[in-house]
Amino acid sequence: KWVGASVFDHVAPHHVDELASYFIESAGRSADARSLPLPFRLAIIGGDGLEHDVDIIPAEHEDAGGDGRWVVTVVPVALQASVSRSLEAEMAGAPRQRVKELLTEELAVDNMHYTSRWFLVDLTAPSGPTVTTARPQDAAMADAIAEQVAKHGWRPWGKARAGELATLQVDELPASLQPIAAEHRWRRIAATPVLVDGSLAAAYLLFGRVPDDYDVTEVNSNVLSRVRRLVDATALLIARWHDRDRLVAAATRDPLTGLANRDAFADALAECADEATLLYIDVDRFKRVNDRHGHEVGDRVLIEIARRIVAACRPNDVVARFGGDEFVVLLDGVGLEQGRQIGERIVEMVAAPNEDLADIAPVTVSVGLAPVVLRDDAVQAADTAMLRAKRDGRARLVTAEQP
Repeated sequence: KWVGASVFDHVAPHHVDELASYFIESAGRSADARSLPLPFRLAIIGGDGLEHDVDIIPAEHEDAGGDGRWVVTVVPVALQASVSRSLEAEMAGAPRQRVKELLTEELAVDNMHYTSRWFLVDLTAPSGPTVTTARPQDAAMADAIAEQVAKHGWRPWGKARAGELATLQVDELPASLQPIAAEHRWRRIAATPVLVDGSLAAAYLLFGRVPDDYDVTEVNSNVLSRVRRLVDATALLIARWHDRDRLVAAATRDPLTGLANRDAFADALAECADEATLLYIDVDRFKRVNDRHGHEVGDRVLIEIARRIVAACRPNDVVARFGGDEFVVLLDGVGLEQGRQIGERIVEMVAAPNEDLADIAPVTVSVGLAPVVLRDDAVQAADTAMLRAKRDGRARLVTAEQP
């Protein structure tokens, strides 16, 4: 019912001056301001007489006589606010990646004069920085940003404090990003950091198309206030993810080696495929290491052995510390022949010299290999095969006898 009406007639009284200031601020940029670069949020009086938060998306239109007028689109926050949707999605248990995508849509704009694309750079992932964007067509830019951040140390947000935008010129972009920016006519470029507990955890990059007369170095107060809300919401979510990850790690990880613990291994074993192989690994004569060098050195040896076992396995293999100086590896989807190859690689890699532990006699492991036919019997079968390996001379792999 508001089509064709003046938005000023419905704005909450305490927001009238604020609304006018946005248009004045925009018009002050140039003599030919045609649109505001981002929506802004105000309260309007609805048909029920109550205030409702909305996003105002304005653009100027010219009539046949060349006279201009502002036309605004009013979008209820309940339908538009991606920060709210991100938080709701998180509380509903949505995948973390989906929540990140919703965050990058919070300030996205698409109209005849302006577009904006937001990229979330997560700097906390163990595997290295990741870049998220909500739109598949922007995947090439996301990949290029990730490469620059991970491999070349690009940090365009370094000049900005939390909640502030650092602006860049197109020619300041890395060479691999410039053609993509040119293809999309992205001239407005900015970055802002996201801090969690005072430490850099993430950052946002903005790429936008703006009119030729737009001052790309300018950041008005409305844009900045919305960026701060986005940064605050992102920091809140990342802190929540960190807390959750710590709780999960405490429940499923061995505190010394960082490997999966016995309970986590049992869960993985219960869920593995019908074709799987299990390795049971025991450190040879480990008691001598503790007796001669002390438990602190013994812990260092266990940590190094764990590292070498992981290095010998595939990325998706489950490596767990089973207790003391015993380790187990679940090779899901692997038959006996490939399992033997991985097990023998573990024996070889553990026995290799280590400069950091040069004062310790060479450490070796004995390995038992068994197919996962019956879940409960596989561990016992692999353990029995490992004991045979020790009786046969240690530092070797033995396959469990087949029934």
